[in-house]
This record gives sequence, structure tokens and C-alpha cells, in this order.
Amino acid sequence: MFLTTPSVARAIRNGLSLNDVREKVGGFRTTIDALKQNFNEHSIPSTQVSVLRLGEDLKEFHDDFLIDQLKRPEDATFRTDKGCLAGTRVQCLDYLTKWIEDPAEEARALLLLGFAGSGKSSIAHEIARRYHSMRRLGSSFYFNRSESTSRPPHALFTSMARDLADFDPAFKRELARALKNETRLAGTHDCNLLFKCLIREPAEKSLNNSAVLGPIVIVVDALDESGEQKDRKALLEILSKSLDSFPSRFRFLITSRPEYDVTDPSSQPFSSALFVVKYMYDGDISEPEGVHRDIENYISHRFRCTLPEERVQRYKKHFPRLADEAEGLFQWAYVACDWCLDSRRRSIEGAIQAVLNPSLADTTPGSLDSIYHTVLQTFFESPKTFRYVMALVFSACAPGLTQQTLSEVYRRIAPVTGEVHDDDPVNYVLARMGSVLSGVDTRQADTPIQPLHTSFRDFLLNKSRSGDLHISPDQNHHRDLALVGLRIMNKSLLFNMCNIETSYLCNADIPDFKNRRRAWLSLSPAIGYSSLFWAEHLQTSGDTASYNTTVGGLLKIWTEKLLFWIEALSLLGAISNGHGARSLAGIISWAQCYLTDSDGDTIAMLQDALRFINTFAPCIAISASHLYLSALQLAPEASLVRKQYLHFLRPVLRFVEGAMASWPSEQIVASFSGAVRCVAIYPDGTRFVVGLGDGTIHIMNTVTGGQIGHALKGHTDPVTSVAVSADSKRIISGSDDQTVRMSVAVSADGKRIVSGSDDQTVWMWDAETGAQIGRALQGHTDRVTSVAVSADGKHIVSASEDETVRVWDIDINTSQGQLSIRLSALSRY
Repeated sequence: MFLTTPSVARAIRNGLSLNDVREKVGGFRTTIDALKQNFNEHSIPSTQVSVLRLGEDLKEFHDDFLIDQLKRPEDATFRTDKGCLAGTRVQCLDYLTKWIEDPAEEARALLLLGFAGSGKSSIAHEIARRYHSMRRLGSSFYFNRSESTSRPPHALFTSMARDLADFDPAFKRELARALKNETRLAGTHDCNLLFKCLIREPAEKSLNNSAVLGPIVIVVDALDESGEQKDRKALLEILSKSLDSFPSRFRFLITSRPEYDVTDPSSQPFSSALFVVKYMYDGDISEPEGVHRDIENYISHRFRCTLPEERVQRYKKHFPRLADEAEGLFQWAYVACDWCLDSRRRSIEGAIQAVLNPSLADTTPGSLDSIYHTVLQTFFESPKTFRYVMALVFSACAPGLTQQTLSEVYRRIAPVTGEVHDDDPVNYVLARMGSVLSGVDTRQADTPIQPLHTSFRDFLLNKSRSGDLHISPDQNHHRDLALVGLRIMNKSLLFNMCNIETSYLCNADIPDFKNRRRAWLSLSPAIGYSSLFWAEHLQTSGDTASYNTTVGGLLKIWTEKLLFWIEALSLLGAISNGHGARSLAGIISWAQCYLTDSDGDTIAMLQDALRFINTFAPCIAISASHLYLSALQLAPEASLVRKQYLHFLRPVLRFVEGAMASWPSEQIVASFSGAVRCVAIYPDGTRFVVGLGDGTIHIMNTVTGGQIGHALKGHTDPVTSVAVSADSKRIISGSDDQTVRMSVAVSADGKRIVSGSDDQTVWMWDAETGAQIGRALQGHTDRVTSVAVSADGKHIVSASEDETVRVWDIDINTSQGQLSIRLSALSRY
């Protein structure tokens, strides 16, 4: 059978409702009934055809289940409204089209580099739109720094795989086969593995013979916003190294700012003939006169879309000068037009003159910084309220705060800015920011507030550029958000917040579930954000004595509503992804560090709640009702959560035998593709490190069992030993490869690393500098297989294949800056 129970469970976890499954099953049942009738009527040929079709339908259904496990971020693909204005960027678009269509062109990838605001993204959207209309767009993906949490680097390849599966049936079959053969692919963050197994290999087997005529285009925009330097470099290297083995029909268009790590001449793309690098200012891409003309056309278009023609004629004389001031930056023109044409502006002429004649001596006329200064200082002569509101915006966890949520949070914080506004302070600020922020229109109630362009975020966060407008989010803002979140939850969390009448349906199958959830969230706009993210703000908030006391008191109240918080997470879809468990683990970590002994009961309740979520997450994730009807009643009798809440509910289960006496010791199971050779846990207990027989090292979440980041590569033989430094900043590994063969340990203070080697010696190293300390410890007559350091740092213990364990005393002569080591009297066991 194709429809195995795990397959159905995975489908539900990945967003398919039971209605979808029932609809499919109903179709199969109808087909089977028809088969029985045909068989009874001896219609053998018809029966054979129907059986064949049923088998194909089942196979396709199963393939869909497998592929649906691959995560694809929302809104990360191209948008038809973000392309180029008709008649603009003609030279650049013609060059790119010619490169794509030329069968003799050797390069299969083009990296288009340009500064912020130069129009790279519009060009990427336009190319994607054109080739989508020709049914030759294989995939498009748009990174965004503001959405970095939902668009991590590995999401590029999972999205690309799903796009190509939608694009070509043969690729879809090969992709499903790959996922079936190696189930871990759906959950790994290893970009090399994802590209190889989910894209390159299925493409080699299917797309060389695709019925699509002409090249297949893949667009990747804003590579510079894909993460840290190592992430950008890794993505480029993966693409460039794989081009020679990738079907030659593909053309990759990649855009980026010219960051150093991207433009490094020694990097892989610059040394590959299959990878061409172009700059926006290259003569064959765009000439200055052409860019100036395009920007002037854009300005004219914006004015004509907003004003009657007779008024456009009045301002037309300024268009060439405005285009001059833009200096080739379309983002400057966009912000300037938005600001000048604001419907609340009394004088468009006055706004144009302010743009054309900036009075700020510390900015360069025509730069993006200049237009940002002009816009903001016109509205905010005393920017204290502006700075605080924007600090909250920039402190928010992804995807960000909506305007309604921000207003409620600000009202509860009530910061003292010394400024008086007739309007709500948040509305006062945001109503004037439509030219630089999304989510500020009253029609965008559910849209998070984010900069429309990364350059605006960069401007505000750089004091040398923004001056008095500088935004500096710090621990104080996170404290405010954490405290407000706690207070909102203590007031608003209740039992059965979506008024669910029956426990017979999963959340997704409840009629009007989304409308019910929307109605609940509208009662307190900040309750959804607070439930999801207050714990992250708590962990980033640091500590002060008064703050810790306040949080401790609020946390004690919150634990009385803890089960309602778990219900909220179920309603918000934040259980199956491990978010709830991670949040609780973070709260516990903070509480153990900063609360007093008198808060022991609170911490014990939190720890029990973490075990509760870990044990019952699969049930709670799909049904908020069964948090109470199943999970709570199946919890061990000793559970603090059960004791606190069960007496409020009418018992529906009665155990004759088999009830859990205590929580199961096994909380998670993490699976790997190869043999696990060694493991080490982080000092704070939130992560653990695993070394595999294939030479890779993996960092795992102890709460969810999920992998964090990419696999660490470098060893060519099995990893035999791993350790984590006391400050959690370093992982030390030993391997059987030809360069290093050792076991390792880290001292309790994290300052020293001890290694045992195949050459029968033990060494000590400085953890900061990597320098060797003292001489080698000699005495073993065979390879050293394991080492450890005592808690006080005064002894080293080593084990060897010579069948001995040796204890070494360590004396550090600080006056001479040397380490002298002597063999203890009891040195050999």
C-alpha cells in the first residue's frame, strides 16, 4: 500500500487537512466500487484500465505526500507587480535575455552585482515574470534580511526542488524517489546535500529530455541577504561547483550587492568559466544616459498615476532634475515620489524643492541617506518617539509586529519621551512612514511592519549615517517587550479561546477555524505575538534586580495559565515545529540563572511543562481540544501540570492499568544517515554535538531533536571525539583522518584543551590562541583513545589501547608563564 499511516501523519503535520485526505480516499472508494461493478459484469478490459489508473493515482498521491514535506516559505517567489516599468531597463533586460537564449553561451550562471537601490530586484522580478509567461521559469527565490528566519539559506534548495516538481512531471517523480530512498532529506539543513540529492541528481535524470523548448531559468535575488558571510559564500560555491554536472539547459540568474565575500576574486565563481559576473554599471548592462532616462520615465509614471494631467504638467519641469538627484538609484526615486505625492501633503512643490535642495550638511545630495534624512526630519523635528517606535520594530522577532500589535504594546509600555501628540504615538509615527515601511497602511492590518528596502534599515542602524535619527535596539527594549508580553498573556489567556465545540475534529478540520482564530486574536492584537515570542525577548533581556523580581512575580502568575498558553500555541500552529518546547527551555534557562531559591516551585512547574510538551506534542499539535481531553489525563499522576489543572475538568478517562507513573526517560530520538561515533552536550544543556562515521559533525537541539544549521565538514575519516568549550563558542573534534588523530577534552573554565593522539602522547593547548602549552605527556605505549580534565583543572586522565589509565598532575607556574607537568604517584591503573 502507498498510503501508510506515517505518510498520512506527515501530511497532516505539513499542513494537509483531514478533509484533503478524505476527499482523496473518497475518490479512490468510488473508483474501487466501479471496479467491482465492472468485474461482476465481466468487463475485463475496462477493469484493467481502471486498475492501472487507480495505481497511478495512488502513486501520484504518495509522491505529493513526500514532496509536501519540503518547506517552501510564503511570498519568497517572484511578484508580477515588482517588475520593471514598460520601456525601462531595456538594455539590461535585452542583455540578460540574449545570454539566456544563446545556445553557444558557455556560462550557465550570471551573478548580477549592484549597489542598494540600483534596481537589481526589479530586474530579477521582470526576468522571472517573462519566463513564467513562457512556461520556462523553473524556480524563483527572493531572500530578504527582514524575513531571514523564514527564508534561511537551505530554504532556497527546498523551494527550488518543489518549484521544479511543479514545473516538470518527470522531475517530480525523480524527486519523490529521492525522498523515499532517503527520508532525512526533508529535514536536513545541509545545503550541499539538498542541492545534490533534491535538485542536481533528479534534474540530470529528467530535465535533459524535458518537453520544454529552450533554456530553463532559475532566478535567485538578493543573495547578500541570505545570511552571514559564510552562508553567502557557501551558496555560491555550491552552485558554481555543480554547474559542470548540471543539465546545460539551465540558466541561473543571481543578484546581490557587491559584498566583499561575494566579489572576492579568489572565490569559486570568479574562477569558473561557467559563471559570469556582471555589474549594474557595466556598459553592456546599462549606460548612464539610459539609466537616467529610465528613472525620469519612472518619476513621470508615478506622478501620472496619482495626479490629473494638468497638475502633472505643472511639475514636469522638475522630473529631469529629480532624475539627476537619484544618481542611478531607483530606490531613491521610489522614496522621493512616495514622499512628494503623499495625499496629506499640502504643497507638492514644497516637497519637491526640499528634495532638490537638501539643507543637511552631513549628507551627500542625491544619496539615499540624503532622501532618508529629508523625509524623516521634515516629519520628526524631535525624533524621540520615532526612535522608540522604530527600536521596537527592529527588536521584534520575525516576521515582525503589525501596526495593531505595536500600538497595544506601546500603550502598555507608555515610555516617557517628553513629546505630546494629538494622535496615538504609534499612528503618529507610522502614518508618515508609508514611503519607507510596509504594514503602515490601515488596510494592511495583518501585515508586519518592515523596511521596504534594506538600505533604510542599514541607514537607521548606522549612527555615522543617520545621526540624531539613529536607532539602537538594546536589552531595555527586549525587557519592555518581555514584560508586556507576560502581562498581556496573564490577562488574555483563557480556556477554549476559539470556542471549539467538539473534540472529534482536528484544528484544521474545524469549520471556519481561521475565522475563529482571527476573532480570538482581534480581542487582543498582541496576544498572538506575545504567546509566540515573549520567551525570546526574555532570553535577550539580560537582568537587573528589579526586573528579575518583576518577571518572577509575573511568571508565577503565568504558570497558573500555562496550559492555556500551550493551547494558544496549538491554535497558532507552533507546537509541531518545536517552538513551544524551545520557548519553555529558554524560559527555564533564564529562570535558573536569575530567579531566587524562593522561585523553586515556579521552575519545577516549568520543567514539568517542558516534559509534558515533549511527550504529547504530536497530539497537541493537531488538536487543541485533546490538550485537555487526552494529554492532560494521560500525564503521570506525579506530573505538576496534571495536579494543577486536572481537578478543573470532568474526568473522561479512567485507567484500569498501564497509567504512566513518571515521565518517560527517552524524550527525543534523533536519526542520522550513518554510524554515530561520539557525542558531547553543551554546558547549558540546550544542544548536543554528534560526530559521525562519514566525517561530519552535527549540532542538535536537545528539546526537539532537530538539527541546528548545516553539518560541519572538514574531516575525511570518521569523527572519533567531540567536545564543547565552557563558553559554548567552540567545538573541538578529533578524527581518524590523516591530518589529526586525537581524542579531546575541555577544562571546566574553557581555557584549555587537552588532546590524546595516536603517537601515544597527551598535549595541552590554549583554547583562545590554539598555542601548545608545555611539553607532551609521554608514558603510554599505544594510541591514546580518551582524555578528561578534572573539575578543578588540576588533573588529566588519559586512557590508552596499552590497557592503562594514567592520571597526570598539572602545575602551572604563572610567574614564569610556563606549564610544568609531573607524573603523579598513582599514575598507572
